[in-house]
Amino acid sequence: MSELLYRAALDGGLAEFQDGVMEAVSVAGRETVETLRDMGLSKLRGSIRDAGLGDRLANAWRAEIYPKRGFALNPAILFWSKADVIVNAHQGETIHAKDGNLLAIPIPDGPAVDFPNPRGPDTKVDYARKKFGDRLFVIPANPVRPAILAAEGVGFTKTGRLTLRKQSAKTGKWGKGSATVFLFWLVEEAVLQQRLDVQADFDWIDRTFQAEYSRILADNMLRAGLAD
Repeated sequence: MSELLYRAALDGGLAEFQDGVMEAVSVAGRETVETLRDMGLSKLRGSIRDAGLGDRLANAWRAEIYPKRGFALNPAILFWSKADVIVNAHQGETIHAKDGNLLAIPIPDGPAVDFPNPRGPDTKVDYARKKFGDRLFVIPANPVRPAILAAEGVGFTKTGRLTLRKQSAKTGKWGKGSATVFLFWLVEEAVLQQRLDVQADFDWIDRTFQAEYSRILADNMLRAGLAD
């Protein structure tokens, strides 16, 4: 039993003290869920935008507080969205090549990662074909790695941008500073990277709720003279 509770008991004000604590707990709960409703929506909608899924899908997230009005010892927030893409986007899918072709996957940290996404039916490989032309070639697969689509006769500017080196007509060699760059893995199937991790957002909301509730309750208890 705390010193304040001892003091309240000795002064005959235990019931009043307990009522004050219950009120502080209820008010803190309400203030916390109202704060977390806004913070949670901002977190969930921000993840949608960061995944490149746009504002319309981000705004599909909704939140509701229970009870809708007044105070309660155990208030709750419900976050939901009817958008299927949000429900399913955190589940990785396996995609397969069609018609005997191979999938071209940009090699992590390689130049192709930064290639622009062309409009229409074109792909990053189409962009590479236009940029490098007959400099593109395939390095066959071996037991420890898949095939690689690479480009030869490539150089880098001081800012890290790719540039094409000239080839000697006599020797067939590429100009000074040229290199072969690896662009794409060529594979039969690949698992799509998760675009969203909704559970991670909910875990963050849960942790933040606990921290905010403890802080708000402590402040309310202190202001009401229920804590030192």
